[in-house]
Amino acid sequence: MGIFSMYFPNKDGKILTVYFNGLIAISMLIIAGLFMYIDYQGTQLMNVSSMVEDDSKKLFGSYNQISEYEINKQYSMVFKSFCRYEPNIIGVHSYDYSFSTSRDMKNLVVNLKYVNGYIDPNKDVNAIIQSQYILNKKVLRTFKRSFHAGRYHNNLVEVMITCLGSVSKDIIKGLNEPIGKDDIVLFGSIFDYLQRNLIGNIDKLRGLIDLFPYSKKRINILKAIVLAEFLDDSTVGITEYKGDANDKLNRSYCIKIATTKEGKHRLFLIIIEGTVDYKIITQKFHKLLSSEDLNIEKEAV
Repeated sequence: MGIFSMYFPNKDGKILTVYFNGLIAISMLIIAGLFMYIDYQGTQLMNVSSMVEDDSKKLFGSYNQISEYEINKQYSMVFKSFCRYEPNIIGVHSYDYSFSTSRDMKNLVVNLKYVNGYIDPNKDVNAIIQSQYILNKKVLRTFKRSFHAGRYHNNLVEVMITCLGSVSKDIIKGLNEPIGKDDIVLFGSIFDYLQRNLIGNIDKLRGLIDLFPYSKKRINILKAIVLAEFLDDSTVGITEYKGDANDKLNRSYCIKIATTKEGKHRLFLIIIEGTVDYKIITQKFHKLLSSEDLNIEKEAV
């Protein structure tokens, strides 16, 4: 006790109190420093983890890009082989398509984007890089209801004539917005469907359709999409060239809608010169894709 009193004289207990208060303060500073150090190390660890995650995402993104590039390259090689071994086939284009809604929520937008393809270098063929088709949602709903009702009751021609007439009357009365140039393709799709399946007298329907202006875009592509997506008909679409170029007068196009194994909506446009059996051509095309592990879900018909 004497030694303790020698170093820390206890005059009224003040010196001892100061000593312990200082000791406590120093301890708190050391503890606070430890917590700051631990927090700093944790932050550094999180930063490192975030950097590793970002690098992993970049690496995975690069891998996906390389993988997509290789798949597209493989498609192009298959298209080239198909054109080489089928003398009447001069090219194949493939497109992905998707759906979105216009800002005013009134229209369905069909977005078409070129993916890849091959064209005989000695032939003149134009490709769509990307395009949009605008379909009025109200007209589309009326169209779909009428189609399915007419098919169910086996009076499709009459129902679609009534539907088109009703739509045009509503436009005149101001109940509908003017039918768009792409909207009339809906009814053009029905006409193609009826004509292909030899259903009823379709001249009157064709007369009504001709009263409306058609879009100047590649309407047969939209027709094929409408048939596959809204009318449950994935039958091969066939169209002939109707332009003014003399070197294209013997040309026709075979359109096949499918879903890739990656789940994408895919449209294949096969360009033909001369006479072919479209069914056999699409079956051969499907088998060639399958043999290269580029299979599509819906088998060509």
